[in-house]
Amino acid sequence: MFPDFLQAFSKEAKNYLSRIQQDLRFYLTSARWSELKNALDASEKVKDAAFAIGLTNLANAMAEFHEKLKNAMLSESFSADKINQLLGDLAEIEKILDETQLTPVDIEVGLVDLQGVQEETQETQQEKQEDFEIDRELLEIFTMEADEHLRNIKHNLSILEKSPENEEALSQIRRSCHTLKGSAGVIGLKRLSELAHKMEDLLDCLARHPFKVDEAILDTLLVATDCLEVLAFSEVTPQLSQKVLEIEKRLLEAQEKVEFSAEKVESAAEKIESSADLKVLDKVEKEVTISEAGHQQLSLKPEPQIEKAVEQPKAVIRVSLERLDEIIELASEISINYSFFGSQLLELKKQVEEMKNNALRTARLSSKIETTFGTVSANSQFAEALHNASVRDFDFLELDRYTEFHQTTLELTEAASDATTIANELSQILSELNFTFNSQRRLFEELQNKLTKLKIIPFSTISPRLHRTVKVIAEEEKKDVELIIEDNQIEVDSEALHVVVEPLLHLLRNAVAHGIEPPEIRRSLRKPEKGKIVVRAFNEGNYIGFSVSDDGSGIPVERIKEKAVEMGVISEAEAQQMSDDKALSLVFVSGLSTASRLDEICGRGLGLDVVKACLQKNRGRIEVKSRPWEGTTFTIFLPRMFNITKVLPFKIDGATYAFPIKSIQQVIEMRVEEFDIARSKEQLLIIKGKPYRPLYLNELLGFQIPMKSSGENYLLLLVENHQESFAVAVEMITTPQEVIVKPPRGLLEKIRGFIGASILSNGQVMPILDINSLLEGFSPKLISTTEKKPETLVMVVDDSPSVRKMNEKMLKDAGLVPITAKDGIEALEILESGKELPSVILTDIEMPRMDGYELLATLKRREKFKKIPVVMITSRTSEKHRQKALELGAAEYVTKPFDYAELVERIKKMI
Repeated sequence: MFPDFLQAFSKEAKNYLSRIQQDLRFYLTSARWSELKNALDASEKVKDAAFAIGLTNLANAMAEFHEKLKNAMLSESFSADKINQLLGDLAEIEKILDETQLTPVDIEVGLVDLQGVQEETQETQQEKQEDFEIDRELLEIFTMEADEHLRNIKHNLSILEKSPENEEALSQIRRSCHTLKGSAGVIGLKRLSELAHKMEDLLDCLARHPFKVDEAILDTLLVATDCLEVLAFSEVTPQLSQKVLEIEKRLLEAQEKVEFSAEKVESAAEKIESSADLKVLDKVEKEVTISEAGHQQLSLKPEPQIEKAVEQPKAVIRVSLERLDEIIELASEISINYSFFGSQLLELKKQVEEMKNNALRTARLSSKIETTFGTVSANSQFAEALHNASVRDFDFLELDRYTEFHQTTLELTEAASDATTIANELSQILSELNFTFNSQRRLFEELQNKLTKLKIIPFSTISPRLHRTVKVIAEEEKKDVELIIEDNQIEVDSEALHVVVEPLLHLLRNAVAHGIEPPEIRRSLRKPEKGKIVVRAFNEGNYIGFSVSDDGSGIPVERIKEKAVEMGVISEAEAQQMSDDKALSLVFVSGLSTASRLDEICGRGLGLDVVKACLQKNRGRIEVKSRPWEGTTFTIFLPRMFNITKVLPFKIDGATYAFPIKSIQQVIEMRVEEFDIARSKEQLLIIKGKPYRPLYLNELLGFQIPMKSSGENYLLLLVENHQESFAVAVEMITTPQEVIVKPPRGLLEKIRGFIGASILSNGQVMPILDINSLLEGFSPKLISTTEKKPETLVMVVDDSPSVRKMNEKMLKDAGLVPITAKDGIEALEILESGKELPSVILTDIEMPRMDGYELLATLKRREKFKKIPVVMITSRTSEKHRQKALELGAAEYVTKPFDYAELVERIKKMI
């Protein structure tokens, strides 16, 4: 018993000494202080253990080494020579360890002392652990760091699985385990630190001894990595602690296996050396340096020709997703302000153009007054001027005579000139503002895109976890299954990946346990014994999709129907009429399963309702297709989490909504009568040889209002949802635009088909809807008769911008649609070019180019326009003006000021 104990201690001490050597050598290349700290801690453990069991010589030697290393660390310079001296001391300590002999009595006393030391140490550590409280901020930083290192470990383990001799992958895993060990120890995650330490020991052993990583060791490392992940992100439970102990035992056994294999290799090498095999000896001599004393010692000085410059690591800062979301949220707010500013610039441009026109108009009037009325005024006052003694001696043409009229005309001309100059200067400033605004907007859009891409990670991030799940379940089920991941480099929002990972794992477990047949059944079906599961990520419109396909037995549709009838989900009559595709959707009903056995792994239908609920909570959906004995495909769709989306706005009942433009296949026109007949008879529309089911948008949204159409045609949105195509009629659509989508929160998250909302440049909130979700949950009811109710257009013709705006607002408030023109010429141009004619025209009398009388006379002469009622609105109150308007055909003559409500009533009576 005692020799066994001594052998175990000696083995453990050698491991620590080897680790100290490794840390010192790593310091030579990395210059990281943590390497020296690890070596110092290890030396202290060996020293204390040696004192505890009575190995005095070894304990004194380790104490001296520990003190040297500590002093070297405290000194200003820590050169390679000092490290070489320390490594030499370690070689002497190894000799002492090999030569040490203990009597059974010494060992027994040591055991008693060691037990006391261990008990005291454990009590002290428990007290420290009870007093230690993990800092939340440090823990947050650690979880981000741990996530990165765990991804690195999984990625390199997948490389090792394909290439077991890849030393670089082994080095990368070792580096991540080493960092995790130190970081976890600093913040107080003892279990995690110890497990990472054990993994590092195994990896160091693999690095020291040329050993091919076999499947057993790889499996042990994979299990340990999964456990590290649980320890990093979950609470430590007694069951988890027991699991950690089991994994640590497996790691130790794997390490012993590697060391035993290495000893056998060394023993074989000694035999070859004794048989004078010079070729092998030459190879050995290249790897070791034979000292003059005759013992082997590793050469610490690298040869000059293989020196490589150590690449400086790039500076990295870790930021939590919450903080990143806060920055993106602020960027979104800035984007809204940009929209407001752009809208104001457009309004300012209109006002500057209006000011230019008014300045030119004033200049023309001033010139007309000066040329037409100036001479008359001068002649009328010349006679009076002759009586003035100061000018009697001058001829009429010999002296300019300025009257008050001339002075007023001159001031008017100067004012018109100044107004034109100011308008031109404002136009120049506006042009510069536009240039600056567009430049800033481009920079901001680039910033916003870069911020959004910070949250994007490749789908391959979860590939090791998927492979691991399939491998474990396949071993438990004694099946041979191959997992193929296609398009694993596609970039996915980290939030979407977090949402989809558990559903994918459940579907994979389901596919292995109940989809793929056992090998003997596959052989009888002439299928390859190795089952195949394909996981694919892809983009589809405004969604990102994930599919899980297997080549197994498929889902028994008839069994689903029977189970659904037994549970009372459907009746027998409904089951007989139900198509296979609709029957497959019943697997998402809670409690419905077709599996012959239900266990802790999975079951067809068991848990799929939870998967569907999880996806629906995140505005996603899941579809299933299956063919008997050919396989099953589950497809998950999640909306893209990007907050910048291009949408197609539309109007219904005066309100503006929008659909993501990628969810719309095409927009076409169709005659109102044709669409109404097809909808009322529930007939399919054949568009380009493909059947489409007609729907009104108001019924899809659940609005209890009749469908309106301002013209002879409906605008149809062609949409594909599942295996069915729809043609959705809308009242009006506007120009597509990119908007910032604010995601729903609170109770709004439960609204079906509601993606979020955006704020338009005019301050109006525009809901963004998911048309696929609306169609998926849509159940048609009795369709109310649609009504063709054209919008009532009213034209306002006035040369005053303020009057036009006032009348425009009045008409909008009354539910009418205004069209404006600044004079008779522009009014005629609008009427000639427009598809629709206004129901009423409101016009002023005195306007440039063509006044109200001329406009009225022109309208009444043309057959196309003579039936349109014209209301004359003017400040002229004389009977003469009224009579002329009525003679030309005016419907009403209204003098300013007037009562707006009364005018609206008159307009409505004319319609």
